[in-house]
Amino acid sequence: MDKGVLGAGWTHIFPTATDKTLGFEKWAVGPAATAFYLGDKWVIGGVFQHWWDYAGDNDRKDVNLTDFQYVIRYKINPLTQIGCGPNIQYDWEDEKLSFPIGIGMDSTTMIGSMPFRYGFELQYYVAQDDDFGPQWNFRLFF
Repeated sequence: MDKGVLGAGWTHIFPTATDKTLGFEKWAVGPAATAFYLGDKWVIGGVFQHWWDYAGDNDRKDVNLTDFQYVIRYKINPLTQIGCGPNIQYDWEDEKLSFPIGIGMDSTTMIGSMPFRYGFELQYYVAQDDDFGPQWNFRLFF
């Protein structure tokens, strides 16, 4: 049975980084939306999020950030998929784009009565935000 999923709401960023270089040092909020097609063989969709800061360290730059995770997956069988799910980010303050493309594989197994999903994805950045941004990324998830 083919079906779609739609959702919308709010997303938040909290200043919880343990080191100043790892986070914004700001509180930020913004809209979030998702849309997916869940077919028998294909999963296609995305998650959109945007944040604006409203409080935090005034010495840090403002947060005006868009993130879009696009997902394209093909089901080899009911438990195993190939595809990608990278995150495109655009920083409106610095006008910097980070745009990866990728390919990977994931599978689901049961650990007791709990489903457990695991996989990997190799991503190449066709656009990166600065000279220190990555060219390649290997994502391992579970």
